[in-house]
Amino acid sequence: MTNRVRMLSLSRLQLVVRTGLWLCIFAIFVELGFGLAFVVVSAVVAIYFSTSTKKEQNLSAYSVFNPNFEAIDGSSSGDQMVKQMHARR
Repeated sequence: MTNRVRMLSLSRLQLVVRTGLWLCIFAIFVELGFGLAFVVVSAVVAIYFSTSTKKEQNLSAYSVFNPNFEAIDGSSSGDQMVKQMHARR
């Protein structure tokens, strides 16, 4: 089994375990009458953790958020678009 397949199966196992755990806790909160509150709090926590983790190596698609306003490959600037439009005339 290759390393990539091991990582993929581990990710799936983690997903299954986390989903099962969430469903068990959700069932408990439904019995207590707080099912909707649990879903809302879970959504807020999921959004927070999925948006707050950023690796330093990844550049944002918006250059204003990158160090030195560095643009990613394949992006075009306003100046570049103006030059292209004037070149067509």
